[in-house]
Amino acid sequence: MDHPGDKSEIFQDIRHAKRLRKTLLVLSEHPAETVPKASGNASESQSIYRFWSNKKVKQTDLLASHREAVVKRCVGRRE
Repeated sequence: MDHPGDKSEIFQDIRHAKRLRKTLLVLSEHPAETVPKASGNASESQSIYRFWSNKKVKQTDLLASHREAVVKRCVGRRE
């Protein structure tokens, strides 16, 4: 059985997909906090900032994936 994070339609490197999931989880648990406060330690903060500055991680790719998922959900609800 596939688990979220086992494969990626966005990234060629699965480590990037796993980092994205972890980053979203950490930041969504503490949405009003800064990255250092939300992450809880310097190592996790550094990992998040490195992920965001990685040239292989593109905002347009992340948004395209989200857009495609929203369209699929909308098409499925057509009446």
